[in-house]
Amino acid sequence: MVLFTILKINVDFRNVREYKKFLSTKFIHKITGTLYITSRDDQLKEVGDLKSLIGIQTLSIDDLNDEYVDDLARLVNSSEKLEEIDLSNCNLLGIPKQKMINLFKSFSRILWLSFSGAHIDHYHLRYLAEYVLVHGRLKYLNLSRTFHLGVGQSSIESYKIFARRIKTLRTLMLGFNDISGEFINDIVSVLKDSSLKHLSLEWITFHSYRNGSISKLAGSLKNMDTLNLSGQSAHREEWLSLFQNIPSSKVKRLSVSYILIKESNNSAIDIDEELANVISRSYNYLHCLDISMVRFQPALFHSLVARVKESQLKELNLSGLMESSEASNAVDWRYVAKQLIGVKSVKLSFNYISRYSIYEIFDSLDNSKIETLDLSSQMLTGPSTKRSIKLLYRSDMKYLAQAMIKSNIKNIDLRFSGYLVEEIACLANMVSAKINLVHEYN
Repeated sequence: MVLFTILKINVDFRNVREYKKFLSTKFIHKITGTLYITSRDDQLKEVGDLKSLIGIQTLSIDDLNDEYVDDLARLVNSSEKLEEIDLSNCNLLGIPKQKMINLFKSFSRILWLSFSGAHIDHYHLRYLAEYVLVHGRLKYLNLSRTFHLGVGQSSIESYKIFARRIKTLRTLMLGFNDISGEFINDIVSVLKDSSLKHLSLEWITFHSYRNGSISKLAGSLKNMDTLNLSGQSAHREEWLSLFQNIPSSKVKRLSVSYILIKESNNSAIDIDEELANVISRSYNYLHCLDISMVRFQPALFHSLVARVKESQLKELNLSGLMESSEASNAVDWRYVAKQLIGVKSVKLSFNYISRYSIYEIFDSLDNSKIETLDLSSQMLTGPSTKRSIKLLYRSDMKYLAQAMIKSNIKNIDLRFSGYLVEEIACLANMVSAKINLVHEYN
């Protein structure tokens, strides 16, 4: 007789009713899973019937009102295995203060908490600091896209209280918010002595001047692993300071896509030679860099990639650095490709790269270490006559396919790169055994 021991069963419960059915089975103490509670079908009413959340590690709720807040707090308090709570997109603004405080008190053992897209204000930040962060157990906090954090003296007080309590977090997501510059300065001021490894400040709109926060941030990266500053604007000297401090930091993943570089008079400028050189010197310390969609002088593109070949970079996003076909045609794409040969994932989309230059790229990548290459959205049009299509079948597509196969790249994205349906069909047929070719006709 063979006996089987079931150690753990991972289950995703789509609603409370599914979970209730499982409660009556003999496997209930063997499960570890996620419970999704939606406002549809009156599921919130059924929360009151539950005594605890046996086996649930992650709880996700898409809406919440004051009628069920106390039931939720009771369940969280009585659930020993619960570690993650997702309240993304919930509206918490109408919930009475004491009920909100009681709910946050129940989060004292939670490790992971998301309010992404939720309606919360600066008072909720204060409650988080005083009743959740104070215990030092929470490690992940997502406050992106909350939009109601507010300005004014009362909000500044809440910001300071919150900032003082983030030191034990490992991940803080604050992107896509309208907040005061003082708040960012408060956050930056505690980073050096904090446990934060991952910080996201992308696409933040400031209601007041942040007084050189990028420069201050540059000197506080000692423990940071991942930093996202996409969409930020700062003076040229601040960006110089940031990249100059990368070698002395632990930052391995950096995103500065869509950043705006300003002169002292606040007018926008392109990346110049000094900044390009400082950026390229940081490659020896970074594993992943996203510098896409940044204003760039085409003549400096070769300088930007010159140090990639000898670097530690594994992922590199250089999309959208060329503003026109003329700028792209001035680039030696063979040279660029040879510098990128050791990077595992490369993105070159939105660069107006011509069809012939795409061939040159693949023809320069023999036995490369690249696993994924994105050449999509080059915004170019291909030939339209049947004669030219036939010629491409017989020559261009054949040579392109051969170059692709020799490159050893496993995943290639050619969506909206200027090829016709017939050309793509021909190319896909030639490389299908060796390459996962992504195109708009998949």
